Amino acid sequence: MLDVNELAKGHDYFNVGTYVPSYDNRLMVYAEDSVGRRQYVLRVKDLQSGDVLADSIENVEPSIVWAGDSK
Repeated sequence: MLDVNELAKGHDYFNVGTYVPSYDNRLMVYAEDSVGRRQYVLRVKDLQSGDVLADSIENVEPSIVWAGDSK
């Protein structure tokens, strides 16, 4: 679902804190840290197209929970 080696290209440090697919398996949310200070960025990947959506949330903890309706 995630090619971490590809995501890590160009970074001296890279970590995926966690990743969680939605209950309907259409989307996946993951938290990535590319600075090594536990400053995660939340990203959303469309699992049907393989695209990472443009929206992101910075400075989050790597704890992710989907609502029961996959939102």
